[in-house]
Amino acid sequence: MGVQAGVGFDTNSWNPSAAGSVSVSSGSAEGTSSNLRLSASLTLPLGSTGEGPDAAARRGHGRAQEAVEQARERAVLQVEGAQRRVSSALSQAQMSGDLVEQARLSLERSEAQYESGLISIIELVQARRSFAEARLQAGRSLDNYLAALLSLAGELAIDPTEVLP
Repeated sequence: MGVQAGVGFDTNSWNPSAAGSVSVSSGSAEGTSSNLRLSASLTLPLGSTGEGPDAAARRGHGRAQEAVEQARERAVLQVEGAQRRVSSALSQAQMSGDLVEQARLSLERSEAQYESGLISIIELVQARRSFAEARLQAGRSLDNYLAALLSLAGELAIDPTEVLP
């Protein structure tokens, strides 16, 4: 007589399972034998509410709908954030363009004053430096605007070449 027992997991549902078997053998001196084997297994469902497959499917469908709604809300927030970044970057680029124009006018005025002998070369160099810095900042602002625009295009799944100015 042999007895076997085992514990494991049902690989389909990942629920615990138990199995056991009993074997009884008998043999006689004449060379005849008889065997009897009994086995049983039991899977213990975890978290089962005793509901049928329809209710479980409805519950799964409800969870899927919630996940879709959450994903939609996250996508809307990401797109709105990208739109705000584009708007802000555009405002900065426009303001930088205005500063370049002011620095250009100031440089022209400084050059005329230098030619007239009203200011020194140092003041003229400072005006040139201010103009160059304004142009550099305007370039950075334009880069930021383009990066924000490309980011928005990515959020909207639009080909970036369709949105570049």
